[in-house]
Amino acid sequence: MNQSFSINRWGLLMGKHWSENRKKYTLGVAAIASLMLLWYGFMIIVGEGLSEDIQGPTYFVGLFIIGCIYASLLFGDLADKPKGISYLSVPASHLEKVLCNLFFGVIVFFFVYLAIYYIVTPPMLALSNAVKEARWKTDGGSYPFIKSHLVNVFHFGRGNGEDVFYLFHLGFFAVQATFILGSVYFTRFSFIKTVISVLLIWLFLFLFLAKVLGPMMPDGSYFNGLTNWSLMSDGNAPNKVIMLPKWIESTTTFLFKFGFAPLFWVVTYFRLKEKEI
Repeated sequence: MNQSFSINRWGLLMGKHWSENRKKYTLGVAAIASLMLLWYGFMIIVGEGLSEDIQGPTYFVGLFIIGCIYASLLFGDLADKPKGISYLSVPASHLEKVLCNLFFGVIVFFFVYLAIYYIVTPPMLALSNAVKEARWKTDGGSYPFIKSHLVNVFHFGRGNGEDVFYLFHLGFFAVQATFILGSVYFTRFSFIKTVISVLLIWLFLFLFLAKVLGPMMPDGSYFNGLTNWSLMSDGNAPNKVIMLPKWIESTTTFLFKFGFAPLFWVVTYFRLKEKEI
């Protein structure tokens, strides 16, 4: 079989994937919506309602947890020998298989989750405001009543720095790509093994920076990013700042923001090509 990409063959593979998983996906959508409704109901009953400080964390915590669990199941057939052999023998190239799973696991999942959030949240927010107003009237209106508003999950308007919600989304796609790679790399318990692997890598990087790289640096600290170093001065003299060239800072920032997810997707493709059962 030609291992190059064929749009017609990829379309057939997408149709096969949907026909085999549509019931599971439908149940998953219902489960996510139900969990969100239960959480919102719980916060309305025992908490302060659906304030802006509740809506944002609810969206992102659910996005990260559910998205990573789903990502770890994308290549779940490889964990079972008969299913894995059947999956690898499907007449489609490895690139088409990876792109099919990325389409459903990354693009479709993100927009479906976003739709669930914006379908479930507004009516529950209206209910929360109504309950909050009723409590306010019961208390005699002794304090100002402030209605909660629907959060825009693509914009966090506080502070003058870069939009935090924008960075959270970029971080999600990078973390999710890690779990997609883990679903190919680990045959069993891929979610747990990926979590452990990521934690160990972060621990290694932290120890490397603190115990190896830190003692090699002159007295001082990072200043306004990782590419600037503020030297500790003696007496009343102003601190000196060592700065790497601007293009290095721009390139590093770009790679940290946009490079991890595509990198892990590419590694997933090559790992799938080498996969044997």
